[in-house]
Amino acid sequence: MSKYYFFLFLIFMAVLYYVFLQDPCNILVKNDFSAQNPTYKIFDVGSSDGSVDSVKCHIYYEKPEDKEMHQDVWLYTNSGGDWSFARAIATDMREPEVTPDPGRIGR
Repeated sequence: MSKYYFFLFLIFMAVLYYVFLQDPCNILVKNDFSAQNPTYKIFDVGSSDGSVDSVKCHIYYEKPEDKEMHQDVWLYTNSGGDWSFARAIATDMREPEVTPDPGRIGR
């Protein structure tokens, strides 16, 4: 019976890994944002309002000239399996609600 649970666990982990790789906000938006703003420090990236065709990626970052938390929302669209940057939806400055986890900075 334990082999069955182990097999289910492996399947579950494979599905989670696949979903992580398919989300453009995990890697693609970090690379695109860093290419446009190489001196900015990225604290966190998350997604919202996602569908098969598009997803909104929220980028939380700090500019080197000020120490305030900023947020941009970028729209990514899916064109035949490849995600690409469509446009910046919003730029917003906000106060940090929670102190960022130092282990996640720059990932």
